[in-house]
Amino acid sequence: MTISLTLLRPAAINRAMWYLLFLLSIGYNFHRYLLYYSNGALGKEGYQQTPFVWQVGKYILVAGVLSVIYINSRFTRRIPAKLLAVYALIGLILLINVGSVLLFGKVSTEELEYVVFALLVLPIGFIAKDELYPVADQIDRMLNITQYLLIASNLYVILGYLLFRRIPFHAYEGILMRFGGLWDDPNTFAIISVLMLGYALFKKQYVLAGFHIVNVLLTVSLNGYLLLITLVSYWFLNTPTNRLLRVVLFIGLLVLFALGVAYNLEYAVQIYEAKRESIEQHSSFYMDFYPIPLLQPIVFHETWFLSMNVNYFPFSVPFTVAALVVFVRFFLFKPKSLQRLMFILFFVTSLFLPFLYMFPVNFLAFLLLALYTKGIQF
Repeated sequence: MTISLTLLRPAAINRAMWYLLFLLSIGYNFHRYLLYYSNGALGKEGYQQTPFVWQVGKYILVAGVLSVIYINSRFTRRIPAKLLAVYALIGLILLINVGSVLLFGKVSTEELEYVVFALLVLPIGFIAKDELYPVADQIDRMLNITQYLLIASNLYVILGYLLFRRIPFHAYEGILMRFGGLWDDPNTFAIISVLMLGYALFKKQYVLAGFHIVNVLLTVSLNGYLLLITLVSYWFLNTPTNRLLRVVLFIGLLVLFALGVAYNLEYAVQIYEAKRESIEQHSSFYMDFYPIPLLQPIVFHETWFLSMNVNYFPFSVPFTVAALVVFVRFFLFKPKSLQRLMFILFFVTSLFLPFLYMFPVNFLAFLLLALYTKGIQF
């Protein structure tokens, strides 16, 4: 039996590895629902804490696949300046976290998780640009596969509840039902579903867009609902023509939304009562602030932008200002693109949730950022 040498060429190997990387990042956390693994600190009857091997497995597998891509790629000595600026901040974050471990003996695994993924993705910045051009077409197909996987996974969970009364980890029958796909994580699922909604709209796949909207609504994620409004705002307001008309139409949509909430006020109050504890955790500002890092150990808060500016001030200030400027530019003035939408969702989510602590959105954010700075845009 012989194997065609074409199949063994570096380009062919890398094509297969890019597909594997996306499928791995999307499908890895499916084990949560399928194996009854908890994805939070609190337990629940019928669930067990995720074993350590599953917690670290994603880093090993992602590193392995990326290593094959790097081995079969050509590199240059230059890296895009924008990407270099981001990694300067990542380097500072890593140093301050190491200092926190040495001074206080406290390890922030949440912070280190996205630092690890950022470092794994960094070599993409040095890959020769012409070798990355085919990736844009591949990613388009991979995103199309991704949206079908997400829709199918949530349908599987919904049918599991309707047919067998299998209650997801973050759902409580009779109080609040929430569906987060096979990830069993409504907040993360809502973020990716809104991103896939944007993809479906770009591709004019309106039936699939309808499925994504339903999926976001079924997460009962307040952040997901806010992202849905953000996407509608982006779609209406990011245009050089008829902007005034679009603003008026958008305000009209907001009024209709407010009327819909008022009409279903009892259900809205029920959601608020069920999520009151979570809302209070996200809106409370109990952190001590110091003018320089390492006067206290790295601290955690549900709002990532807040914890970043407490833990890494004053180094975080230029990044925060730059992020705000980029957000405004992308939201209003730059042409629509899926990567720009990803940044917009990242920015809004990070005002309320620890976006960079959520796999796979943290990994995909750095991956798409690295490709964007290399000119691979879609």
